[in-house]
Amino acid sequence: MKNLLAHGRSRMNGTRFKLIGIILMVCDHIHQMFINFTMPARFNITWLSMLWRPVLPMFLFALSEGMQHTRNRKKYLLLLFGASIVMFIAMYLLQEWVHVEGVELMNNVFRTLFITGLYMVFYDMLRKGIQAKSVKKILSTIGLILIPIIVSIAILMVIMKFSDILPQWAFIWFMIVPNLFMVEGGLTAVILGILFYIFRKWRRAQVAALAAFSLLSFLTHNPESGANIQRIMIFAAIPMLLYNGQKGKGRKYFFYVFYPLHIAILYVMAYFLS
Repeated sequence: MKNLLAHGRSRMNGTRFKLIGIILMVCDHIHQMFINFTMPARFNITWLSMLWRPVLPMFLFALSEGMQHTRNRKKYLLLLFGASIVMFIAMYLLQEWVHVEGVELMNNVFRTLFITGLYMVFYDMLRKGIQAKSVKKILSTIGLILIPIIVSIAILMVIMKFSDILPQWAFIWFMIVPNLFMVEGGLTAVILGILFYIFRKWRRAQVAALAAFSLLSFLTHNPESGANIQRIMIFAAIPMLLYNGQKGKGRKYFFYVFYPLHIAILYVMAYFLS
């Protein structure tokens, strides 16, 4: 195990790590787009969705590494925020133009990564304020931490109370604004990502956090609903332990393009084949 954790001994660099996640992600989206197709009784594509379970933790882990090593955090976060807006608009328009029965395009992991990355920055600000024993910095950081929470709660309350009379443009605006309670993976994904960042120097602690969330997901989901496959995200520990801490060749913008593009292609294919 020590050899696996040692930098440079494993060939699992950042580029390979992300490519594995992307391949598994595609499997889940194939399942998402074609789940309602009539299949032979012996053929079950649920296993494709099961392959996706480790991917969100893998992306959150990659984010914790990216936030640690990036030269410009502001640019990094703005890129994620812009990608989340483009992703939402693209998925919204695609569903307006093409409709596949039983498939709803709510995919937007960029929003999850942006909010998680934002709270990673807040964590560093709070830590530095505590180290400097600066009450002003601590209180100002707590205020920043609370702003997204208050905004998210306010949006949910408005939607719940006025959903019948809200115009379409209001719903679109609410989906564009980052919301802690309306992210892919849920609030637990954001918390897990923050823990990955807090324990970024202790790989075993990161794996322990992943194991705890996998167990929590298993215990809190109804086994009959099929949601208990979330526990399979524990297998993200394997590439995490193999990761050697090296960036690799990069392909900086590949994921930003590939993620929405492959979803759109699969969705259109489902439309023509359905």
